[in-house]
Amino acid sequence: MFFTGIAELLVWVGTNLVKSLILIPVFLIIYAAVLFINAYVPGYVGTLTSQHADLGRAIASYAKLDAILEIEKTKYHASRAALFRFHDSSKDASQMAFYFVSVASIVGESTDTEGLQDLNASIFRPVLDVIVKGDIWFHVRKDVPQGPFKDFFVKRGDQAALFLIMDDLEGHPIGMLSLEWLSAPDAPPMTDAMKGDLKGTAALVSGYFSLALIKDVP
Repeated sequence: MFFTGIAELLVWVGTNLVKSLILIPVFLIIYAAVLFINAYVPGYVGTLTSQHADLGRAIASYAKLDAILEIEKTKYHASRAALFRFHDSSKDASQMAFYFVSVASIVGESTDTEGLQDLNASIFRPVLDVIVKGDIWFHVRKDVPQGPFKDFFVKRGDQAALFLIMDDLEGHPIGMLSLEWLSAPDAPPMTDAMKGDLKGTAALVSGYFSLALIKDVP
């Protein structure tokens, strides 16, 4: 009787020990999963929420930008109004960055953005030479010097256009505001009042533009 009881006890211990050895890895896996969830999921959810907030803010900003561009286009009888952003892209063998210009928002006639992305900034040299000094570049087609920018001007079908710089809150240039006319007579003469108004608009636009860019990744 005694030996029978011992035998049954050993069988019970052996059986439950096997079950315990089987369950231990399961519990360890569950524990590890709980630790992972507690450590990473809140951060991931927070990041995702932040990204959604950034996207929502950007969409709202672009809607506001388009509305402002539409007002300026109508006010000055332009065919198109656009925002261009400055960015860097590929680097050469010496790891020097090439600077580019891309359209970010555009309203008006023929607003197809094809061919308006990743344009080498050197194309806009005649414009940049003027606007980085705080002035407004404003010319009709016949007065634009021959070169890559004139080719761009002609390809766009512009008969007249103006560009001015947009700076961020720290004074760094982030892009350009432009108005384009497909008919030169529609372009009004540049006056001091027009210059002041356009520079005020550029300052207003740059705030929304900075939000719309989110984190600028070339």
